[in-house]
Amino acid sequence: MREIDFNLKENPFINFQSSRYSMTAKINVEKMWKYSKENNCSFFVLSLGCLMKAVNSIPQLKRRIVNNKVIEHDYLDGVCPIMDENNEIYKEMRVKPPEIFNDFEKWHDYVKKNIQRCIIRKNRRIQC
Repeated sequence: MREIDFNLKENPFINFQSSRYSMTAKINVEKMWKYSKENNCSFFVLSLGCLMKAVNSIPQLKRRIVNNKVIEHDYLDGVCPIMDENNEIYKEMRVKPPEIFNDFEKWHDYVKKNIQRCIIRKNRRIQC
């Protein structure tokens, strides 16, 4: 994490209440789908890893305003919705990025365990 020299008075987003960003795009994921099936990987986890790697490669997306200073984080965690086993409650699951793990399989297993942990917690509206 480091401080960035940035004029906050020229920032059009200074009054935004949330630092979350979302977008939608159509992309061909056929090769990723085949890879996930051939290698016994979760397609969801694999695509999440690709998206997180892309987001963390853009310095501007890792910047936040903290105590009236612009801070650039080393990486951003992901947050994604997970539905409980009864399909009644969505929970938010926080995920560390694949970059902080030395091995994709370790990260894949970490995310799958995190998903299971979120699903098992019945009737709790908590962040996993």
